[in-house]
Amino acid sequence: DNNSTWMNVYALTIDPVSQNIVYAGMAGSAGIIKSINAGATWTATGAGPSSTVRKILIHPTTPNIVFAAAPNGIWRSTNAGTSWTQVHTGSKEDIEFKPGDMNIMYASGNDVYRSTDNGINWTLVSAAQGITNIGRTLVSVSAANPNVVYAVQASGSLFGRMYKSTDAGLTFITTVVGNPASGTNYFGYPSSGTGTSGQATYDMGMDVSPTNADDVYIAGIICWRSVNGGTSFTPLTEWFLPNSLGYNHADVHGLYWINSTLYSLSDGGIYKSTDNGDNWTDL
Repeated sequence: DNNSTWMNVYALTIDPVSQNIVYAGMAGSAGIIKSINAGATWTATGAGPSSTVRKILIHPTTPNIVFAAAPNGIWRSTNAGTSWTQVHTGSKEDIEFKPGDMNIMYASGNDVYRSTDNGINWTLVSAAQGITNIGRTLVSVSAANPNVVYAVQASGSLFGRMYKSTDAGLTFITTVVGNPASGTNYFGYPSSGTGTSGQATYDMGMDVSPTNADDVYIAGIICWRSVNGGTSFTPLTEWFLPNSLGYNHADVHGLYWINSTLYSLSDGGIYKSTDNGDNWTDL
């Protein structure tokens, strides 16, 4: 449609009830656009979310309720994007429902927040509750155990901390503390995890297996897997060829489990794995 302000898409979400309805969040100031005919034509939604919309989340059974995480806060719509209400200020990166209970929600920016009323009000998860540092943060959940929540946090461009909650976000424990010298910079370049540089201000991804809440995946330049609930991670990929691990293009901005397939969204396009990240197919 030759609209230059709509040419830089960061977030894309399909309505779970009607797959003809698609929301796209723009980079820059263009906000969120919407299609009701599976992408054939698009219109702008109401003003509100802007400045590179990071994520769009749709209520799975009441799809007129839509959330957006953006640099200008958390935004909530009850009329499918016709208008938006800012329900929290401050830059936000990620937002999730508790599986099976849409009233409980989690969001993150440089901190972690929790809602118990379907995103109308939000409360900071404090240091006393276990989120002890600040930094670019993502949150992930798993239907395999709805009470488990993970938060991965950057420290500048490096890996900062991994947190885990087993009580639906009321409290967290720290499972990994970043320390490049001892081999815990999962956002660096070497698969040994000992690198002292990284790009976590630019690329970060995380998701949890929908069938095993202890099976956690994170990525930056390369992809990592934990089979012990985020206590330790092993590398799945390298960012160069040839190598003995496996290849997934660098600069991963998102990891998403869909049924039994794990997808990686990177600067090199979309890759998928059907064997828990052991092998990847370039789509």
